[in-house]
Amino acid sequence: MNLRAKLFPALFAACVALLALVSVAQYRRAARAAEESLRADTAWRAARLARGIEAELRERADDLARQAAAPAWGELYRAASPAGRVPPPPATDGARARVGDFFAAQRGLCAALTFVRGAEGRPLARFEPSQSEAAGVRVVAGELLPAHVEAGGRGLATDQSQGLATDQSKPRAALARTGAVVINAPVAVGGAENPTTFAALALELKTDALVARAAEGLVGDAGVPRDAFALDRAGRLLYHSNPALKFRNATEATPQLAALAAEMDAGRAGARPFDGADGALWLAAYEPVKGLDLSVAVAANETAATAELRRAGKAYVALALLVACAAVGLVLVRERRAARRIERVARAAQAVAAGNLDERLDVSAHDRTRTIAESFNLMTDRLREHLRRESENQQFQAFMRLSAMLTHDLKNAITGLSMLVSNMERQFHREEFRADAVTSLREATDKLRGLVARLNKPVETLSGEYRSALRPTDLVPLIRRVVEEARVRSQFHEIEARLPDSLAATVDAERVERVVENLVINGLEAMGKNEGRLTVEAGQEGEDQIFLAVADTGPGMSQEFIRARLFQPFSTTKTQGLGLGLYTCREVVQAHGGRIEVESRRSSGTRFRVVLPSRPVSLPRATNSGSVKN
Repeated sequence: MNLRAKLFPALFAACVALLALVSVAQYRRAARAAEESLRADTAWRAARLARGIEAELRERADDLARQAAAPAWGELYRAASPAGRVPPPPATDGARARVGDFFAAQRGLCAALTFVRGAEGRPLARFEPSQSEAAGVRVVAGELLPAHVEAGGRGLATDQSQGLATDQSKPRAALARTGAVVINAPVAVGGAENPTTFAALALELKTDALVARAAEGLVGDAGVPRDAFALDRAGRLLYHSNPALKFRNATEATPQLAALAAEMDAGRAGARPFDGADGALWLAAYEPVKGLDLSVAVAANETAATAELRRAGKAYVALALLVACAAVGLVLVRERRAARRIERVARAAQAVAAGNLDERLDVSAHDRTRTIAESFNLMTDRLREHLRRESENQQFQAFMRLSAMLTHDLKNAITGLSMLVSNMERQFHREEFRADAVTSLREATDKLRGLVARLNKPVETLSGEYRSALRPTDLVPLIRRVVEEARVRSQFHEIEARLPDSLAATVDAERVERVVENLVINGLEAMGKNEGRLTVEAGQEGEDQIFLAVADTGPGMSQEFIRARLFQPFSTTKTQGLGLGLYTCREVVQAHGGRIEVESRRSSGTRFRVVLPSRPVSLPRATNSGSVKN
């Protein structure tokens, strides 16, 4: 699997993970916002419910105060017997009619209205709503229930030390044991003559009806399931949206409300979640009712409220994944098309590499690889042109190498003949000179004949593979002959030879002799007419190599000249010459499988060192590119 194939699954997984992460983050943020909004809304509804109950109580208390100010209650008080027995029906008829109107005005909130003698705390008459009695009111005789008396508090006390004149100067509300809300309002029946004589009206309100009226418009709207309920300090459900739970202990009826009931029993305000009986998550906000031992709460189904959000979140995640998959599919299709186009380019490149330079790619206007195809076709055109020029350059270089070798050898032969002719004018009369001259002429003729033979066989001349002249040769006599000739030519320089007794190698003796001769002549010419020393060395180099070294004390060369120009043909610093000597030397040494090394420094002289294999080796075809060690 290539790097592209490995990266694609990783990038796809990263993109999907990123989309999923963004989707989850967005969903959580929206869920938190929805929860905070639901919490705020539920808290507002709970507060509205508590304030609504308080407003209802104030309104009912005002109605009761106005009712208590009616003269009918004084008449009923005076009609009662001193023993406190309930007045007979004729005495209660006026009050009955007035109470009927009062009950009708309360819109079903009233459970009963009791007229109590203040001094003794005994009920004079108790009025309850009735559908069958006259005026819709039924008169009940007898004592108040103990729960009513306790709930009435100081308003129903018989002990005047409790301060009826002050504490009962305005209506008060309290919660009875029975769960009813009792409002006490004083009735002044003594007049100015006896201001300490008081009676009271005790109005019992239905708590569930009171809460239900205040909860109108706060529960069940906006499409979110909501419940409202009220708890007294004993933990009883005095009201619940589910009528089956009324007047039951909250913890026993709904164990999920245990923690919530504890907070409400303590009279605290706040909000907390709980698990509903249906398994959904609910959020309840609770608030105490001022002046009563009562707390109310509004609960909203958080699961239902956020259901649409969850569906939208899941749909968003699914849509994101769908878009990601669609994008991936599109990318895959495009990548496969691109891969096919690239494979086409690769096949064309392989054909070109195999030698078919006529291979071309069809260019399509809508092809994404159009630029590559155009560049490939341009490349093949230029490659064909380059190979053509390279072939021409190789032919020219082959001609240059042949010319360099033959020119150099021809120059040396002509130089020898010139010296012979010059000496013949002065020495021809000597017998021994004529004999040496004939020998020299024969050797020169042989050399020229060899040059012509090499010119007729250029391939054999240039190739290092065809070396029929390679023979085992002792190089010491060859080197000594070159040194002796140099001593005869030079009168200004000291020439020193450090040679072993013998040095055997399989070489073309004639060519190696020309290499040594060229290096010696170059060293002498480098020193010029200045005094100097030329040192010629030879010896064994390891087990399979020999070396030849020529060192002079001339001006030396720069490293830049050695690197860039020393072995280049037609590159010379001499006023005379073609600059082919060292180029030819390197070609000959490389044709023998050896190398030529140069050590030179400015004002310190130069040392050429030739390393040759002592045994014949199989070599590839020689080229014009050689390496020079400095």
